Amino acid sequence: MNATMFATGPRVVFAAVISGVLAPAAHAADVQELYDALRLDGIAEIIHQEGIEQIDVYAENYVGPRSAAQFAQQATQIFALEGIQSTLMDGLETLDPEHMAAALGYFTSAQGAMFAELETTARVAISDDAVEEQAKAMAAEARDSDPTRIALLKRSIEVLDMVEFNIQAAQESQYSFLIELAQAGAIDFSQGEILALIAEDQGELTEMVQEWLLAFTYMAYSPVSDDELQGYIDFQSSDAGQALNLALFDAFRIMDVSQSQKMGRLVAGFMAAQEL
Repeated sequence: MNATMFATGPRVVFAAVISGVLAPAAHAADVQELYDALRLDGIAEIIHQEGIEQIDVYAENYVGPRSAAQFAQQATQIFALEGIQSTLMDGLETLDPEHMAAALGYFTSAQGAMFAELETTARVAISDDAVEEQAKAMAAEARDSDPTRIALLKRSIEVLDMVEFNIQAAQESQYSFLIELAQAGAIDFSQGEILALIAEDQGELTEMVQEWLLAFTYMAYSPVSDDELQGYIDFQSSDAGQALNLALFDAFRIMDVSQSQKMGRLVAGFMAAQEL
């Protein structure tokens, strides 16, 4: 699984086209079964919680104390749990029947279920700043003490294009937020200036993403053997694994861009009201 775990800015309209004809959608029962097998409710819950926690940051930076309570009440709807769950389900629905069957076969197996549980548990844990720092320290130490494991983790990250996907998601989310502010006149930036600002931070963002992904995967997969991890990488490298990763990435990207756009409009409205 593991698509765009870093970005909450973790993330397009879905279309699976074969010879110009839309591929058949996955059966609803299969979508629900795969959603459950991937433990996506746990991922949705932590994304919801992280979004709610960010509201205070937006209020402090853009709104001010007098309007903070009203802002928080409206902003909470942007990170509604039901909307996050629905978007992830929509993403799984884009899988064609063959890929759906293969993904279900793997994630309902003992090995697949184990990896889904490990990833969800680790994603919840690493949302705590102290846990994140500890995971980063452990991964950094393992570069010297366990190079074989680090090589496998880097291979997993590479197979799923996780660095590129997360950078793209973060930049699209940042752009979506800032362009809403600019279009509303809340900030005096042109589209070109916003793009330049985002590009300027790409090097730092890349380092952050790489460090986070290595820390997350090192912590998540620490209970499994190298052979078991290689088995998971084999699935990730398969057509079904690649299709699932892309479907989840697109779902997260849709969600993140939508949340950023809505937050940008809301912030711009409150900023405008303060000037009256």
